[in-house]
Amino acid sequence: MRRGAYIHGIDVAQTQQLAMLKMEELSFIAINIKGVRAEIEIRERVPVPESKTPEGVRSLAASFDGLIESIDVFRGTALVKRGDSVQKGDILVSGEIPSETAEPRYVAAEAKVIARTWHTGRIIAKRLATARVYTGRSEAKYTLLLPFCSVKLYIDSSISWPEYDKISREYRAKLFSKELPIALRADMYGEVLVLTRAQTDEELQALCLAKLDETVADLSQGREIQAVRQSIALNEESAQLNFEIEALEDIAIPVPFT
Repeated sequence: MRRGAYIHGIDVAQTQQLAMLKMEELSFIAINIKGVRAEIEIRERVPVPESKTPEGVRSLAASFDGLIESIDVFRGTALVKRGDSVQKGDILVSGEIPSETAEPRYVAAEAKVIARTWHTGRIIAKRLATARVYTGRSEAKYTLLLPFCSVKLYIDSSISWPEYDKISREYRAKLFSKELPIALRADMYGEVLVLTRAQTDEELQALCLAKLDETVADLSQGREIQAVRQSIALNEESAQLNFEIEALEDIAIPVPFT
């Protein structure tokens, strides 16, 4: 086929076949004869990447179990629709875009997939609460720290009380504002009484609800909380709060294309 060729002498099918054989970069060619004019439509072949990595080709998978509320695909092929139930790890959007007339294209899938999710758990508060109370009694033990050894400046290393807290501090020696390789370490011991008491049902419920509020606040990051359901069971040893938090969130996360 060339400019000025006799149009009725052109074998369209043979010309298309020869073009496909000689030009490997083509995936499709169509020649349409309209009067004295020939219209040619071509499509380039899109090569499959040798490496299908998250930096190149990727799909999107579900980060949680959920019920699909909406899906907006910017790149890729949607494999789910509104109303579908999905499990964690299910592929939501593929990085492969199929074509009926050409080779499939491979892309880094991008989409916003909003799903209704349910996060469950339990919170336990023990009936017996302990508190550490300082008595005000304390004692100190000093150690001299030298470059190659340490020298204890006390004889008895035992502590006078069964429960105590320890705070250590070091004091460096200086000469004309220059620090010397000598220090004095002071170990301060303070007597502590450990008190135990049984908490009331009201206190246990308040502790559980406060912890639930913290959990909801953490989950609300990047999510739209829809409902919080909870139930509390009390016994002689503890309180147990079971909860279910319903939310709307984007569950699409990138995964390698396979």
